[in-house]
Amino acid sequence: MKIGIIGAGLAGLTAAIELAKRGFEVDVYYVDDLTYSNSYKL
Repeated sequence: MKIGIIGAGLAGLTAAIELAKRGFEVDVYYVDDLTYSNSYKL
């Protein structure tokens, strides 16, 4: 199952790590002031 998390703060990254440990495919989305948007896959 794929899960998207909006926000790469402490809570968002913690949730992403815990979900990835449980076998989920996680995408973390955040806004960067320089490029306006980025996404990373764990």
